[in-house]
Amino acid sequence: MKLKSLVVGPVGTNCYILSNDSRDCVIVDPGDEAGRILDYIKSENLHVSAILLTHGHFDHITAVNELREALGCLVYAGSDEEKMLNDPALNSCGFGM
Repeated sequence: MKLKSLVVGPVGTNCYILSNDSRDCVIVDPGDEAGRILDYIKSENLHVSAILLTHGHFDHITAVNELREALGCLVYAGSDEEKMLNDPALNSCGFGM
């Protein structure tokens, strides 16, 4: 297994990419900079199986939609995060972050 850490976004969130020898990977907490994350995925010739979210604050989710659309992968989060993920007032996405 290989673990790549990228510090992304305005508050320096850790985004992790965990891959195996078969080049399958998951992205954890893509907080921002979807283009930079995609560049790494392409440079390593990785296949993204899923995006995993530890929680629903803006600094962990900002790049999710762009990555999901570009990669066609599923997004997983704990069921307790559903309300936060669907409410910009709770996840702070509605405050220009």
